[in-house]
Amino acid sequence: MVDAIDVLLAKVNAPELCRGQTEIYRGAEYSTNMLPKVKLEIAASDELAPQIVETIQQRAGTDSIGDGKIFVLDLASATRIRTGESGENAL
Repeated sequence: MVDAIDVLLAKVNAPELCRGQTEIYRGAEYSTNMLPKVKLEIAASDELAPQIVETIQQRAGTDSIGDGKIFVLDLASATRIRTGESGENAL
């Protein structure tokens, strides 16, 4: 079995219950409780998952509220659109 990994990094806005911020849109001021965050999606082989989780915890953790969460989910399938490759070959 080949170790496979694919990564997606996205800037997202997530709700923050404790703190809001004020924005101005088209001259009107409004309050929002959405804060900028980073979302990281990683598709990897089962063998690599524990190592990836441990690395994220060590490197991204600040021991503060808002560090985020790590979800480990089964990936039913993956297909590379351009080539039609599927399974781990698509990663």
